[in-house]
Amino acid sequence: MALTDEAARHLAYSLLTAETARDGQRTIGASNLSNGCSFCLASNLMGDMRDTPMMDRVWLGRTLGTSIHGIFEQRANTLKWFAERHPRALVEQHMILGEIPGYGTVGSTPDLTLVDERHTFDWKSSTRKKSAIMTDAIGRTHFSRTHKDIKLSEAKYAEAIRDALYKIGGYHSQVQSYMRGLNNMGIPVERGTLVFVNRDGTGYFDHPSSGGYEDDERVHDLWVLSFDYNAQAAEAVWDRGLQIWAALQNGAVPSDFARHESCFPCGQERQQERIAA
Repeated sequence: MALTDEAARHLAYSLLTAETARDGQRTIGASNLSNGCSFCLASNLMGDMRDTPMMDRVWLGRTLGTSIHGIFEQRANTLKWFAERHPRALVEQHMILGEIPGYGTVGSTPDLTLVDERHTFDWKSSTRKKSAIMTDAIGRTHFSRTHKDIKLSEAKYAEAIRDALYKIGGYHSQVQSYMRGLNNMGIPVERGTLVFVNRDGTGYFDHPSSGGYEDDERVHDLWVLSFDYNAQAAEAVWDRGLQIWAALQNGAVPSDFARHESCFPCGQERQQERIAA
């Protein structure tokens, strides 16, 4: 018997939200270590991955972001020109970041490393609104003050910039952790790049042959943020994880650690507490 429309819709939902290996992860990796919220990192170390009801509700963007990663991975693994140009590329290759005594081995998976170029990449799904605020936060644009979908008071704008800097800081620490791990493995890496893809964009000004491709005043749905390897910064990310774990081993509990004001799960919990009150 053919499916009803309701059953067809539920089938699509079930396929899109099916748990992946990454979803089922219950040990920390580079993304956890780079979390600027000490409470969340402590919770992660204790096995709580901080899944909140709101994160379950707003699932589609996360699924689309996973699909973007899948496209990059599939094409880097199958395109002949890519293999010829980058014969030693490491695509989604798991690596070891180190060992935390009493916790275990900490591994992670960079999205792409071009070994010959000493360069690692991390793909990030975004939206035009989020990208506008992030590029404002790093001083690259003024888009979020003129973006048609962004209506913010001065106070809310300042809050959005603060949250964007928190997010970018976490991304920076994540890639620094990747580079530290690769260098420790004997794979020299000197440069890291975040590549943001606006899932709600058109890519109109991201086609190399089109007018506006190099115009920073245009809205780009594909944009990058790059930085050099900073061994001291990367080691600090690792040491923070060691310190939080050591405190937990000595009797501390996650609630002993500070929550960051820009942390999304913590913010959602505060909001739910206010509603309940």
